[in-house]
Amino acid sequence: IVPGAWDTPATLESLIAPLASRGHEAIVVDLPCDQADAGLERYADAVRAVLPGDLSDVVLVGYSFGGFTASSVALDLPDVPLVYIAAWIPRPGVSVIQLFAGGDPFEAGEAAGYAALGGVVLSAGPGLCAFNIDRYVEAADPSERDAVRALLERTVRPQGVAALRERWSW
Repeated sequence: IVPGAWDTPATLESLIAPLASRGHEAIVVDLPCDQADAGLERYADAVRAVLPGDLSDVVLVGYSFGGFTASSVALDLPDVPLVYIAAWIPRPGVSVIQLFAGGDPFEAGEAAGYAALGGVVLSAGPGLCAFNIDRYVEAADPSERDAVRALLERTVRPQGVAALRERWSW
């Protein structure tokens, strides 16, 4: 299972037990999203590194931004089924940030990019961005806010802007 932007493997851990109870081994790939210079090829390499030698029982699953990574790996493995879960499906010459924001807000620089995203995503250091957890918690039902904060603090991490801006070229 290829997680999305900002995700740790814990984001999709709730899928592991139900799949295991049905006899399936599931691996959630730990992508290098917290490395500012990591691009889509390095993400694909992280997926390739966990694939078994025998691919006959492998199903590649892309979740959210993981759809870009899963799609790039699937091009090399045409016999491996590919499943998208709420995934961004790549389009030639287009980045995920362009699909998400309707353009590339970072084209004019990082500060302009964050300003254009309206405070939902913040800087997490040079080349890295982060969810504004406070903003997401604020939007939650008051009775759920502690649980939402705990979940987000466990399942999200900084994300390299370079990967979000990389245009699909496979």
